[in-house]
Amino acid sequence: MAAAVDHFRAHARLAVRTGASLRLSGTTSPVRLVDLGLGGAGIAIESELRVGGLIDLLLNAPNRWEPLTLRARVAWCRDGRAGLAFEHRSERDAWALWELLDAARFDR
Repeated sequence: MAAAVDHFRAHARLAVRTGASLRLSGTTSPVRLVDLGLGGAGIAIESELRVGGLIDLLLNAPNRWEPLTLRARVAWCRDGRAGLAFEHRSERDAWALWELLDAARFDR
């Protein structure tokens, strides 16, 4: 018998303070990042996003020269917030995100 799961995410998320932007259909706009994990992110938004749609989340990471660009699918969107599920395009992107999360853990 499988053990009970205490949460619905495969990876925990951290509350983080880093600049972020959302790129959709060639247009980039700033967003407020609420939380971040290896599997996805929560963002505060001013307009609705289409659930199931693909976007790019650009993270201004203190340990990188250029923003980290992560492909994500909109998992849900309501009440000025949205949940994003990452679709990592390479191991390099996943590793860069892990490094950012590791650095954020010690910046508290």
